[in-house]
Amino acid sequence: DFSDELGLSNQLRDESVDVYCDAFRAGITDGRPTACVVTVALCFASRRIETPIPISRLTQFDNVDETKYNSSHLALCDALDINPQTPSAQAYIPYIRDQLTLADDEQESATELLDAVSDRQRFIGKDPAGIAAGGIYLVEQECTQEEVAEAVGLSTETVRQRVHDLREVSDCA
Repeated sequence: DFSDELGLSNQLRDESVDVYCDAFRAGITDGRPTACVVTVALCFASRRIETPIPISRLTQFDNVDETKYNSSHLALCDALDINPQTPSAQAYIPYIRDQLTLADDEQESATELLDAVSDRQRFIGKDPAGIAAGGIYLVEQECTQEEVAEAVGLSTETVRQRVHDLREVSDCA
């Protein structure tokens, strides 16, 4: 079960059910892999409650084909009139905090760091979840790059790159 493996809140589960039901009523679930529609519903629900889940985490499951996930994502956007805005890097911090059980002050520090560099050209086109992971790694003293990368569903190389980028454009040493 995706929600158990991702450690999702009851609020997110309920919101996901609402999105899935809307997709069902719109006829989008017919002929599409259930796992893909469920993960897309999780994606939209997590954005609605302002705790987005990185897409890389949603597509990591064995029964979720990334191409079919993307197709389902587009179909739900069209059918449910959803404008899929990409969340900011800062928006991913609460999800990562929950995955790594970080303290509130670490979340605040990471958010402040990302706020300070959010308008930098260097981050245009980069996965905001990866930028958030780099920010978390820089302020969190107890987690390894591997743990942070796993929490976000990205490679350690991606986290390492974002850490490097963040160090270059901020005052972090």
